Formats: sequence, structure tokens, C-alpha cells
Amino acid sequence: GEICTADATASTTVHGIPVADFSGPVDLCEGESATYSNLSTLSTGEAMTYTWTVVGPSGTVTAADADLLLAVPEVGSFTIDLEAIGPGGCSATSTTGTLQVAEGPDAAFFVPADVCVGDNIPVNLVGTGPGGTETWEWNGVPIAVTGPNFPPEVSATPGVQTLTLDLDLAAGTTNCASVSSQSVEVHAVPQNDWDVVPEL
Repeated sequence: GEICTADATASTTVHGIPVADFSGPVDLCEGESATYSNLSTLSTGEAMTYTWTVVGPSGTVTAADADLLLAVPEVGSFTIDLEAIGPGGCSATSTTGTLQVAEGPDAAFFVPADVCVGDNIPVNLVGTGPGGTETWEWNGVPIAVTGPNFPPEVSATPGVQTLTLDLDLAAGTTNCASVSSQSVEVHAVPQNDWDVVPEL
């Protein structure tokens, strides 16, 4: 009898698997932003899509941008994952990154607006953040402030005196800083000057 035959051809595309990678900071100061650069590659050069997953103190957020921007994250610890997805759904997830956001120092302080020549000017620190290494300046010149009052030379000369505090605090691989300035006006003390007329 007659033999019937048929041929069928099928093709499939084998896609490459992405290599997911990124770089970015591991330590950050409170109030700063962090940018993570996407370094993912695909040997075939095909387009990829991305999914970032960030787990922090307040929960989990995701993003689909090529690079990741964390705008002013809160104080605490974060883990960061990047999934790179190529054609055909082939994907790879990067090694988890970590970020530690440290509470920054607070250099706020208070001085009276007006004093007289020779008055003591107390050191009133009102910052609520952690301490750090103190650097004081008086009219742009470094001074040593070690006691409860500013050095007497600050109030020795009439005029506006500007005091500046720079607080620096090491936080992992970074340094957190806070700077605050206050002005005080030193007034001359009036001098009594009169002639005594003897009684006749």
C-alpha cells in the first residue's frame, strides 16, 4: 500500500540568562539620599527589565527603574535586591545589598542675643541628636570650648560675634556632620564720668 509521510519542523530560541549586579552606598547619614547604579549584563545584548526590592524598617517597596534612588530613607537597616529579567522570562537576582542609615548629630545651640563686655556667655547645647567630635569657631577662627562658658575673649570686644559649632560623627564607612551658627552682640559698658563740685 501507499505510505503517507509528513515532516514537521519546530524552532525554539534559547535566551541568555542575565547577570544581575549593582553598586551603591552601604552607609548613609540621616537626611541624605542614596543612588544605586545598575551594573547588570546580558551576553546576547538583548533588552532587560528590572525589579528592585527594598526591605526597611517600615516595610517593603519595589521599583522598576534601571537605577534605584532612595530619597531620604529613614534611620535603620535596609536590604536591597535587584532582579534582572531578559527575554523569555530568564532572570537572575543579584547578591543582596545592605544599607545602614545612621542618625546624624545635631549641632543646635543657643546664645543670648545681647551681652555686655566681660559677661560670661554660657554654652547651651540644645541639639537632640547623638554627639560627635566638636569643632568650635569664633568669627571664623578655631577656639577651644571646654567649660560651661565660652572663653572670655569672646565677650572682650564690643561688636557682633559669630559662634559656629561643627559636629562630626563617624557612621560606618561614612561621616555624618551638622553645622550651626549663632551671633551675639557684645555691648560696651557705659562709664560714669562726672566732676564733684565741693560745697562752699
